[in-house]
Amino acid sequence: VNLYAICMLWFRAQTEPRHYRFIRMGFAIFLYLLPLACRGEWWAFISACGLFLAGAALFVADPWLAGWGHGGFHLLLVPFHYVIMNYSMA
Repeated sequence: VNLYAICMLWFRAQTEPRHYRFIRMGFAIFLYLLPLACRGEWWAFISACGLFLAGAALFVADPWLAGWGHGGFHLLLVPFHYVIMNYSMA
């Protein structure tokens, strides 16, 4: 999945619609979080998905937030990774 996404970035970065990148990224994040769901860690899975969707909403709202949406997305990655690491080590 990642190799495909990297190749698409290299070869179609100028011609591909922007939202296709977000679809690939969302699919990759879903695959990344799937082991949490398979282990039955539903609170962690739903929390991580919610944090990612909140960050994605900030990223989409970036034009209205005067460029601060992207930074907000990265700030939400801190609790996102905390949830993942907390339940991965349990």
